Amino acid sequence: MKPRLYSKAIAAALKSSLASKHFLKVFLWNAVFVMSILVAFKIFTSLSQDQFTALAAVNLENLQQKTREEMVSINQKAREFIQTIVSLGIAFLIIEVFILSLTQASIYGLLENKKARLKTFILANYLWVPLWVILFIAIAFGSNPSAYQAASTVLVLLFLHFTLFLYPQLALSRVGVSFRHAFAQAIKLHRVIVPYALIFIVYLIASNMTLATKLLPKLAAQTANILLLTLLISWVQLFHAAIPKNNNA
Repeated sequence: MKPRLYSKAIAAALKSSLASKHFLKVFLWNAVFVMSILVAFKIFTSLSQDQFTALAAVNLENLQQKTREEMVSINQKAREFIQTIVSLGIAFLIIEVFILSLTQASIYGLLENKKARLKTFILANYLWVPLWVILFIAIAFGSNPSAYQAASTVLVLLFLHFTLFLYPQLALSRVGVSFRHAFAQAIKLHRVIVPYALIFIVYLIASNMTLATKLLPKLAAQTANILLLTLLISWVQLFHAAIPKNNNA
């Protein structure tokens, strides 16, 4: 596609995303997922609070002078803490990946005018999401603190970039075919420079809007920020889905 025609297509995609008849439904599905994360995180912190309290109460000073019984008790509390966090983390991941699959299958079925392919999204996400979680954990333990923030930011951007191409494909094809087509499209970075620049500008505007919420009461500010985040996610999905992705672009 020639640059002038592609610019017109990007402008049309921007206009389409802002005036989309699906905006409300996309927003509501994304709101379900965002709220599920908040609720699950609240449950996670509540269930793990006892273990955090017990671990914080352990006196680690002068370990060499402690008796064998005291060392056994410390080791037991440490094991219980790790087991609780790992178990809750796995449960959190399983539940949230399922809800993510449900909401995104519904969204992209709507955007692609197809029946929601829930099984396809579930299978793909249970392969896709844990892979990135493992990468995050590897970076957390394998990089120095000064490099972790930059590395994790790059990883988040890569995850979002590839996922934005993967989900529309999952609404159309089988898992294996979807991954192949999504990667083939995602590596053509020249086609997303302008769209991502526009998304970044909108992100900056939204970020500045969150500054105004600091004047509100805490609960109102948190609610406003969650709404802004959900609106931003919904618009990005609609805009990205409307961008031309044919092979000649």
